[in-house]
Amino acid sequence: MRLMSKCVLLLPMFGLCFAALPLASQQPTISIESKDLTVASGQPIYIHIVLKNTTDRQFTVVRSVGGARGEQNYLINVIDTHGGPTARTEYGKAREKHPEVNGSRSMKTLAPGQDVDEYVELTQMFDTSEPGTYILQVSRPSPLDPAIILKSNTLTITVLPAETK
Repeated sequence: MRLMSKCVLLLPMFGLCFAALPLASQQPTISIESKDLTVASGQPIYIHIVLKNTTDRQFTVVRSVGGARGEQNYLINVIDTHGGPTARTEYGKAREKHPEVNGSRSMKTLAPGQDVDEYVELTQMFDTSEPGTYILQVSRPSPLDPAIILKSNTLTITVLPAETK
């Protein structure tokens, strides 16, 4: 009985402690899509990335000017048809080594419910010339707590052999 009363007294204190922690459900969300889920080898693949403020407070994010260089603000992970990491292009290797270079950025404040979108030309970053299936996902630190990494949904792109003439 004594133990039960101590637990009841401590419960509100634990609630206050947990209320101060940012919960995953109180974080923004990232989604990705592509209008072309099947492409011929050698054709460009464009990915549309949307960061949405699904929280109850505003925050500011860094984005590429014009939204055309999303690789400046997102880590892109691509798994190839063999289940391993997809080889990077020369540009992709340079971005991986020096993510802070190449391109202008701007700040945007997002109120609850607002979003910001960016695009990535996947074929500029990764060698997707081999026919097969590529699975990709993007991530970035949360603008509310950089220790929390936000991850998008996964997207599957099928690359078909190029047509021979």
